[in-house]
Amino acid sequence: MSYEKFRDLFIEKIKERVGDNIKVKTNTVTKNNGKLKEGLIVETGNTLLPMIYLDELYEKYNQNGIMEEILETVISLINGNPNNIKERVEILINGDWDKIKDTIEVCVINKEWNKDKLENIPHIEYLDLALVFRVVIYREEDSSMSCLMTNSLLNKLQIDIEEFKNEALSRLNSSYYYIQTLTGVIKECMQSEDEEEMFDSIIENSVCDVPLYVLTNKQRLNGAAGIARVDIINKFANEMEDDLYILPSSLHELLLLPAKENCSVDELREMVRSVNESEVDKEDWLSDNIYFFNRERGSLEIAV
Repeated sequence: MSYEKFRDLFIEKIKERVGDNIKVKTNTVTKNNGKLKEGLIVETGNTLLPMIYLDELYEKYNQNGIMEEILETVISLINGNPNNIKERVEILINGDWDKIKDTIEVCVINKEWNKDKLENIPHIEYLDLALVFRVVIYREEDSSMSCLMTNSLLNKLQIDIEEFKNEALSRLNSSYYYIQTLTGVIKECMQSEDEEEMFDSIIENSVCDVPLYVLTNKQRLNGAAGIARVDIINKFANEMEDDLYILPSSLHELLLLPAKENCSVDELREMVRSVNESEVDKEDWLSDNIYFFNRERGSLEIAV
């Protein structure tokens, strides 16, 4: 089934299942790096639920071909279950800072690619990047909802911008980030013993033995914000007894490479650009640059 047919049929079935007091419509929004995404806007009474993106639903449909399961999930969200979504959205709308501040999450995006968006959202410039902030509505193992913090929403909170940024950075610095070998991360994603055995065979016979490491967060979602965790990067560099190259794999993770491998900066940069173009969704691009961490100075910079 094509995306267009899925979208039209899904919207029709949703409208059949909800009451007359619930309004359902579609809207196209500009996401990270200028990518356009189409989503469902659901209004229940005076509450506007977070947008539900249709391309993500279509992807799930293509995985198992069962629309009913996806419908049930969306209907559950519309009805406010699980996780009291309506109540959490109302807290956000009402601007209750004391209840919102514990849900702030720091993310990182590309500064140049999102310069228009950054005019309307609070942020902190960081190299060629920008730290931005999201309010997490709810999070489960395989799904989450969040809202980007905008200037208008921040004004509603009636909190000083510097106090807000300090609180957000404090949460970032206390969040769990970790570094693991790339092969270890891939093996964790294996679905069966057969896949693991095949992967082990590939690694054993591979001529490439460059030691790559992954820096991300517990959820592996927006984990590239770990680039601002210089404490973690510095600790790892000291363990490696080496400077580090940092490659922006996506918004969700970073790749770390000990500098003793003597890789060409130009070749690493070209690799990142090539992978962005061919393997990574545009919305998840972080940068075409690579970064260098100097262990002696404890500083991070764009590699040249």
